[in-house]
Amino acid sequence: MNKTASNEWAISGQKWKYEKLPTTSLVILSISYFCIRFISWHNGTFAVKNKQKIRAMKRKTFSVLFFINKGKVSTKTGESVIFTRVTVNGVKAEFRTQRSVVPDRWNQAKEKATGRDQLSVEVNSYLDSVRVKLHEIQRQIEDEQGMASAQQIKHAYLGTASPDHERERTILALFKDHNEKMNALVGKEFSQKTADRYDTTFRHIAEFMKKEYRRPDMMVNEVDYNFVYKYDHWLKTAKGCKQNSSIKHLKALKKVVFIARRNGWMKHNPFENFKLKEEPVNKQFLTESELKIIMEKDIPNERIGKVRDIFLFCAFTGLSYIDAMTLRPEDIETTATGGQYIHTERMKTRNDMRIPMLPAALRIMEKYADHPKCVDEGTVLPNLSNQRLNSYLEEVGNLCNIRKKITMHTARHTFATSVTLKNGVPLETVSKLLGHSTIKTTAIYARMTDEKIHRDMDVLAATLRNNPHLSAIAI
Repeated sequence: MNKTASNEWAISGQKWKYEKLPTTSLVILSISYFCIRFISWHNGTFAVKNKQKIRAMKRKTFSVLFFINKGKVSTKTGESVIFTRVTVNGVKAEFRTQRSVVPDRWNQAKEKATGRDQLSVEVNSYLDSVRVKLHEIQRQIEDEQGMASAQQIKHAYLGTASPDHERERTILALFKDHNEKMNALVGKEFSQKTADRYDTTFRHIAEFMKKEYRRPDMMVNEVDYNFVYKYDHWLKTAKGCKQNSSIKHLKALKKVVFIARRNGWMKHNPFENFKLKEEPVNKQFLTESELKIIMEKDIPNERIGKVRDIFLFCAFTGLSYIDAMTLRPEDIETTATGGQYIHTERMKTRNDMRIPMLPAALRIMEKYADHPKCVDEGTVLPNLSNQRLNSYLEEVGNLCNIRKKITMHTARHTFATSVTLKNGVPLETVSKLLGHSTIKTTAIYARMTDEKIHRDMDVLAATLRNNPHLSAIAI
């Protein structure tokens, strides 16, 4: 505010004649002007300074430091282990890295190994990757939880359980919990084979993380598309898994990921763009003639004969190994006409099964009705492990000069093809007999043989010949 020669006051480029304004108004106007200018300057200057202070404080709340303990030197290598110190709001958490260095070749000010040799370059590159990873983990935890503690960051990096109840969020901890619950339900909701497969997946993932990431465990929210892709590749190369075997292990991992997502422990879906596509499988089965050879073969060896009988029982009932071994006399019911059928629940799918018993299956059941092992265990058939049965079935195949690989699965496939479909049983009926949830599953097991196709076409040709309107087509 400046006073002009003409007794006028210039305020912000405008002139006011003071003689036209009351003295009180002029004083108030002047004070207001200076207050506005001061507040504007004060807010602008201090707002910038406050933002700078806040940023500086945020930078100081999290830091990563690498150091060595010169007092602890290995007597074998003469090196000291490099430690990492994570500090959040003044609270520290320390852990050993997987690198060490000669004390004289360590620059604490730069937190790096000195020298340009290959070993020093590798150590420094490794420490840079650790620093970057720790910053990524810190940001990730803050994004998900709003605040990250030094212990959380440390344990997330190491893949170990933290003291603040983070245990359930690691991959292996989730898998272990899932597998323990599944094993407790074996025989009720799950088969032993399914439980064993999940245990195998657990071991595979633990080994994969050690090999690929050099960590004993990882937080479940670290599982991303790249993790799934690498795991799939590792299963096929390191473990020699085929496509379908690899898919089974990936499905097990996907189930655990689903549990984590349902609990809100991870927001993304690592399987979103990863296709779990199984390859078509050529199911092995026996023809009618091969089945007849096994039935009529004289086998004096009691052990081999028992295995042959169990195989044939499954081939004429369609039961899987686990369902046949757990079948009890009370599961056999009698119809009003005197026929007998199996009424049980399939272990794998929990689907209800009602299977009429064919004469061959009835004879085998009657043969072992008084067998000591069946009486003691309360089962229809004597129990043997699946591994032992498959091993002995190889001997059965050799005795019968059948060059196919015969397993307990072969019996179920044979029932679906040679025993039922080949003899005109509709696919829908076969699906019910096998206890499948969908007919699509039955189509994989029950193969349409060339003989069945030719027989169906012969029936069609006969139908056309007997139809006067379509007889010309049959010619």
